[in-house]
Amino acid sequence: MSADVSPLNPQTGVAGEMRRLAETLIARIVSRPDTPARRRGVKRDARAVFKAAASVVDDYVVRMQALDNDTTEVNFRHDGELGDMQAATAMRRIEGHVTALLIRRGKVLGWRTDRRGGEGRDILVAMLDHLLGEIRAWLESVLEALDTPLPPPLRKAMAHGSEDLRSFVLAYFERPPQIDELDAWTNRYGLEPSDRAAKRARSPRPTAPLRLRGDSAHNASSSASSPR
Repeated sequence: MSADVSPLNPQTGVAGEMRRLAETLIARIVSRPDTPARRRGVKRDARAVFKAAASVVDDYVVRMQALDNDTTEVNFRHDGELGDMQAATAMRRIEGHVTALLIRRGKVLGWRTDRRGGEGRDILVAMLDHLLGEIRAWLESVLEALDTPLPPPLRKAMAHGSEDLRSFVLAYFERPPQIDELDAWTNRYGLEPSDRAAKRARSPRPTAPLRLRGDSAHNASSSASSPR
């Protein structure tokens, strides 16, 4: 396979395919609904939402760390260190993460709750929106990089003089502020698992800890994050 052909689409270079995917994913993120068509399921109280929140937070952490790795692979492709296959595979994984996050968000948004449970549900939705917003910012920075022509000397110096090679497009995924909001909500209604519940069954992992390297992924870019 030649250096300027993407395995995603043999008729399009990596730059063109990245542009198509970035635009498609941005449109999907932007068009996510603010409210569900209707609330479904048994009405959840605050404790039921608390128990369900553990898996939402766990999935958030796993996806944020995977996104850090995948955006790094795309950057290395743009720096000429990896080939089209790696970049294409990483972009497809990013697409999969966006799809999974949107599905998870839709399910949480559709939970039927009482007032107290609704507070926790809305915090979880906001947390997922936070990560989707960071992904959108990174995708927008990818489009900006693809639209910025390389200076001729730099283009000539790069392998094959490929139009697909660009400068770094770094992503930054920060510790979501909603984690602290979940802590406050949990404390407000005294939702820590009781000793009796812990003995009866394995209790869910508390939602508060978000174990990341220094509370953030190792990539950093002002174009893909809001100021601290």
